[in-house]
Amino acid sequence: KGYVNYNLVHSVRADRNCDTWRLGKAYAFDDAFENEYELTPKGAEWDMAVKLSGRPDFIGGYAHGDEKSSSLSVCIDGESVRVEMLNTRTPFEELCITVTSVGYDPADPATEALKHEKRYTVTAIGIALEQRVEWLHDYTLASSYLAMMPPLKSLTDSFYTNVDPTPK
Repeated sequence: KGYVNYNLVHSVRADRNCDTWRLGKAYAFDDAFENEYELTPKGAEWDMAVKLSGRPDFIGGYAHGDEKSSSLSVCIDGESVRVEMLNTRTPFEELCITVTSVGYDPADPATEALKHEKRYTVTAIGIALEQRVEWLHDYTLASSYLAMMPPLKSLTDSFYTNVDPTPK
């Protein structure tokens, strides 16, 4: 019962080499669109943050930067829509948001390090995030976070991922 408000955010920060489309904070409402409560913490990141060995920071998202979106597509129930349509309440069975971006080497922000594709699929039973990373050079990976679904710890302490390592 009720509704979830997912915020699609265009984040631009020149000081962090960041120009990305991402999911921001999520809220829940009752059936009357009242009694709002937060589902995710402030500044929640939903998808990729990877750290290359010997680099000063991670690549990815608003928090770390060094990522720029190259394409955005939105589909509601299989039909392509303009992102501007998403500022009003729109009923749907399935919402798909696909973002393609380029990640840059934090040690050399002019060097493209990776291509990143993420697809959020939202339905009445929840949200799924599929990601694909294509490395453009040989790197040693220090840390990798590709599953950062950020529910508040007071709401849940678990989530699941597809553990099949076979590339899709």
